[in-house]
Amino acid sequence: MERILQLAKVSRSTFYQWFPDKTALIQRVAQPGVEEFLAASDSWWTRSDGGSADTLADIVTQMLALARASAPIWRAYLETASSDSEFGATLREATETYTRKMAARLDRERHDGLVPAEVDTSQTARFIVTTMRASFIEALTAGHTTEDERFARTLGRVFWLSMYRPIAP
Repeated sequence: MERILQLAKVSRSTFYQWFPDKTALIQRVAQPGVEEFLAASDSWWTRSDGGSADTLADIVTQMLALARASAPIWRAYLETASSDSEFGATLREATETYTRKMAARLDRERHDGLVPAEVDTSQTARFIVTTMRASFIEALTAGHTTEDERFARTLGRVFWLSMYRPIAP
């Protein structure tokens, strides 16, 4: 808290006039980035035309670039989620809700014949969220590399294949 006050050049009383605690500050500062990240993800999950492997790869590339662009804020956000049990529980529930939303889309697409019958939609959605979260964290902690775009495009294609390619017997 002392470091925040020092960097912001505000007194403790001024800080508490605006925020009840450090968690509220981090949530406020991170909110635009969270919304931008979810909007990028939603540009895939809410589309009605299904999209393509390249479109999904473009979106994953955009999402990882967003993570890198605001890495210090995202690190503070994730650190707060791990140290504040209430905030952490809220974030976990939001992630679970988003995973269910993804599975529901895959269920609809399976009904329409786009997703193979053998694809377990809830576990595929879980796989995508878990892998994306790990990739996101890796992007926050690793230095920028020339391999970022290639990695993100590969990740998008793997997601595509996990949803739309039939599994050979």
